[in-house]
This record gives sequence, structure tokens and C-alpha cells, in this order.
Amino acid sequence: MNTGLLPGPLRRYVLDFERRIADAVTAFAASLPSGARVLDAGAGEGAYKRYFSGRRYVGLDLGIGDQEWDYTQLDVLGDLASLPFADGAFDATLNIVTLEHVKDPARVVCELARVLRPGGRM
Repeated sequence: MNTGLLPGPLRRYVLDFERRIADAVTAFAASLPSGARVLDAGAGEGAYKRYFSGRRYVGLDLGIGDQEWDYTQLDVLGDLASLPFADGAFDATLNIVTLEHVKDPARVVCELARVLRPGGRM
């Protein structure tokens, strides 16, 4: 279904799940200070990067999802279960519609917590 032809309010109604995610990411990004280092873990094609203007966004994905996707704009190709970053490297982490695709979701959450600085936001 090509939802691009629908008027804005109707498109937001039809795409309620996507709208709720976009609204939550918008609020999350706005709550972070300028210059905050943000990891988008499971970034796919980096669709959420635009929300983090003024922050140091890092998009990471394993890059094996949809064959049609372009992963070339990502900052890092890597495994969510073994993140290639130092402990406490990020002020915030973002993980949208990803945990259902990984073998060990608990391990991924632990890795996200590991790379988050004390008092950081997930």
C-alpha cells in the first residue's frame, strides 16, 4: 500500500505504530543535550539519524536484514550482542524494533547498558 498518497492526518492514523515510534524518538532526542553521544543500536538504514541533529549520532547494525536496504550510511557494522565500544561510551542508546530479531535479547540489553555511561538514558 502506498501511504504517501494519503493526507497527513489519515496517514498518521493508518500508520499509528510508526507514528508512535516517531513521536517517542522525537521526544527522546529533544530530551538530550546538544553534543550528547547517541548509539542507535540496530539502526537499519539510519532512519532515526535525522532526529538527532546537534548530537553525536552513531548508527550500528549487523547489516544482514532486508536485501533491498542500503547499509552504507551506517557508522559501524557490528553485532548487538558484542558491541565494539568501550564501557560508558554513550550518553544515550536507542533500540527500535530490534530485540525480536536477535538470538539473545537479554545479552543485547546488557551490552546496551554496558556502553551507556552511568546516568545515561536508554
